[in-house]
Amino acid sequence: MIRAASLAIGISVLAWPATAGGFGKYSDKAEIRIGAGFYDTGPATRHAENGGSFNAEFVLPSPEMFSGIGSPRPYVGVDFANADHAISVGYAGLTWDYSLTDRLYVSGSLGGAVNNAKELRHSQFTRNLGSNFGFHVGVTAGFDVTENVTAQAYLNHFSNAGLAKPNGGHESTGVRLGYRF
Repeated sequence: MIRAASLAIGISVLAWPATAGGFGKYSDKAEIRIGAGFYDTGPATRHAENGGSFNAEFVLPSPEMFSGIGSPRPYVGVDFANADHAISVGYAGLTWDYSLTDRLYVSGSLGGAVNNAKELRHSQFTRNLGSNFGFHVGVTAGFDVTENVTAQAYLNHFSNAGLAKPNGGHESTGVRLGYRF
């Protein structure tokens, strides 16, 4: 049930009509986001591992040519796990921000990912991801502390989408602060 609800929220954010008034409030800004959380804690993977993670993202302004699809901003990010045998991930793609109020917003991200897993199929220490390459889906709830400072709760999901076997998936959840400029 939790997985279905999370997936529905993520798809809703990404599929909302591009003409909605709340898209792209800060599409002309770059942003740095830094935070911490836990891996293997999301709703779409079984909780077999434990550990902390460091998360950082750099978000670019939206190119003008993306204005017709909700002004998504390109991003690049890293999710460093800090435990023995833990999997770290680099990812990039597009993120759509939708303002719910003047200060409250949600974001949905979609892109590609690469991980550092050494054992992809028969690991006794980490999740069996099947491939070092996959996809990134992210969901964020944010609050603008000021026009330039934001606080966020995030969920990152990394998966090969069934293109390789096995497809154990990998997730992280946490909080982070962002600075727009």
